[in-house]
Amino acid sequence: MAAMVSPNSSYGGVLNYGSRTLNYTFIVREEVLLHMKGQGLSYKQNLNLARSVDLSSNMMSGTLPLEIFALTGLQSLNLSHNQFGGNIPKEIGNMKQLESIDVANNRLSSEIPQSMTELSLLAALNLSFSNFIGKIPLGT
Repeated sequence: MAAMVSPNSSYGGVLNYGSRTLNYTFIVREEVLLHMKGQGLSYKQNLNLARSVDLSSNMMSGTLPLEIFALTGLQSLNLSHNQFGGNIPKEIGNMKQLESIDVANNRLSSEIPQSMTELSLLAALNLSFSNFIGKIPLGT
């Protein structure tokens, strides 16, 4: 699976999955269209019930899809042991229900976004084996 989107939006893109390329299109009005391995799958309703996304150890690369950060009801997000590069988007601060984030063992760099200080329920954070720079943002 590649990513999700925000309400009343349509997004698409490509993620590299090992030697394969995943093309995806997401349209949200409580619907996700996923195109993988030449098949189109449609998921309707109940996206707001998603509490956990685990895409760890899938050899995914590219940047972290902004669309996944629109799943504001998530409590757990695991994107570890892939080859994602770039930064953690500031939109992560909108995921107020997050209790656990694991993005370890990727190629992430840049600064840790200040918006992560908005995650007051966060109990577990794994950013190890990445190339972050700067200071860890301080919350209240």
